[in-house]
Amino acid sequence: MGSSYKRRHHALLGMIAQPSGHPTTRGRRLTAWSCLMLPLCAAVQEPRQAAVRPGPGELVAVVADTTGTKDLAWLRGVRVDRVAGSPRCISESRPWLQWIVDNYNSLPPRVFFSHGQSNSWHTNVDLDWIKREHVEVTMLSHERWMEVHEDMGEETPFLEAWHRALFGQSWAQWAHAKVLHRQCCAESVVTREVIRRHPKELYQALIETIDAVPTAPWGFVFEHTVESLWRDAVVGNAVENLRRWAAEQAQQATHGSLLQQVDLGVLERDRESRTNMFLAAR
Repeated sequence: MGSSYKRRHHALLGMIAQPSGHPTTRGRRLTAWSCLMLPLCAAVQEPRQAAVRPGPGELVAVVADTTGTKDLAWLRGVRVDRVAGSPRCISESRPWLQWIVDNYNSLPPRVFFSHGQSNSWHTNVDLDWIKREHVEVTMLSHERWMEVHEDMGEETPFLEAWHRALFGQSWAQWAHAKVLHRQCCAESVVTREVIRRHPKELYQALIETIDAVPTAPWGFVFEHTVESLWRDAVVGNAVENLRRWAAEQAQQATHGSLLQQVDLGVLERDRESRTNMFLAAR
């Protein structure tokens, strides 16, 4: 992603005022570097529901751990499933979706989709709160998107494909109606009922789109879509739409198609540069 990509992605991030006891109450001060860290983001606090005391095996942490070496000792008293193996451009998107497909018929009551760190620039996780509370959807980031953009650079064709297939709207329409003021970064705790609002075939079809264009920035695309996936209904022919798009991309792959729009090396170098700038400014 080059400088033009950065200019298109200067969305303002704001810190969410969380209720006392929320798992991310230790918020971070918003800086310009926070804006550079992500291409887009937003957050809304949903009403909290009544707490339900967890029982054994009630919560499973699904940790995106590409190398399988993250120290997860902080996830004390929680069953942990590591999902590993995706390149950074895909990040947690495919591993989490594959975990859902593999465990769809035997899901635990709640699933904690985690990046593997208890503290990061966008999240400070209170594990005891997560164990204690029981709500349908908890997005864990304390950052929200204050602006959204129609042109998301390398992400745009893939955001467009997913949102038209899933929700029947263009990315621009959906982003302004739904993504604005929602939370970033994909880490979340959801109930199995939320996951099962969509059929297993939908998650499998999303995987097929990722596999059709494996060098696309699916990690970014996923984090802009996952809260909508948890909270919103999809169109009746979403599975068919996704599979049609995946088949079209697979057929055109030898001719370049969308692959020509994604320079993986540039994408990785830009992401590392933004990360280093953020860390240097802390």
